Amino acid sequence: MKRPKNYAYWLDEAPPFGITLFSGLQHIGLVCGFLPIPLAIAREAGLADARIVDLIGVSMFVLGVTAILQVLRRGPVGSGLLAPSCFSGAYLGPSLLAVKTGGLALVFGMTIFGGLVEAMLSRALRYLRPYLPSEIAGFVVLMVGMTVGSLGVRYVFGVTPGATPAGPTEFAVSAVTLGLMVGLNIWGRGAPRLFCALLGFIGGYAAAAALGVLTLVDLERTLAAPLLGVPAVGDLGWSFDATLVIPFVVAAMAASLKTVGDLTTCQRVNDADWVRPDLRGIGRGTLANGIGSALAGLLGTAGLNAS
Repeated sequence: MKRPKNYAYWLDEAPPFGITLFSGLQHIGLVCGFLPIPLAIAREAGLADARIVDLIGVSMFVLGVTAILQVLRRGPVGSGLLAPSCFSGAYLGPSLLAVKTGGLALVFGMTIFGGLVEAMLSRALRYLRPYLPSEIAGFVVLMVGMTVGSLGVRYVFGVTPGATPAGPTEFAVSAVTLGLMVGLNIWGRGAPRLFCALLGFIGGYAAAAALGVLTLVDLERTLAAPLLGVPAVGDLGWSFDATLVIPFVVAAMAASLKTVGDLTTCQRVNDADWVRPDLRGIGRGTLANGIGSALAGLLGTAGLNAS
């Protein structure tokens, strides 16, 4: 592999502690943008607020574990690339169907099944390569993104039952957040450009406080919560329904294809001499994602994807 010219830090290089810390916080903020997926499933199940907090805590733990699995290079698991996990729109539709059919226990059980299907597909990628051109993977990435985007649109405009439409102040906060991220990424230099997403989040919170979207009550509730805690999973259960096998197999295939597309992109942007995908590394990365999805179902949350 050859280092691209525009990289401040490349694979296996260790940035200073401060940059590592703030980069980690930035990645946490970015992957948290996908937490509305398990949140939507929890709300569909009618969970109480305290139980939803526990589910989100489990979700973040699983995201961290799967990100570590993805960067491994030794053994059969891990692509060795920074492709942090996020919750997959591919699993959203089947999971909402499962929660209506058999509750969260069915969602978790079928998510374990989907993760195992992903793991099996990862071992067969080299044989499936003639049937998986880059156009197919790209199309799946697009469609998964549109699925997640449609969920956001429904919440923003109040289409989802129980959701309150966003008002002018919420749109203003969104504009400030996105504007800072894009502006600093394009015109920023040095640290502002490197931490454009994190600075966008900070600016968004400041705008939310100034416009009254983020209130003192919200801040007091956040500060009153413990800094560290173990999510309660005492009512966790699993079940299986053969009628949902096909939806979850399709979701697992879509998640696998999206992971293939994402890891291909990661390989390409990290290698100035890139010619073609390394299917061996992609297979290990897809296996890591499959294990992560199975772990997500085992601990009580939704299916994952690399990002």
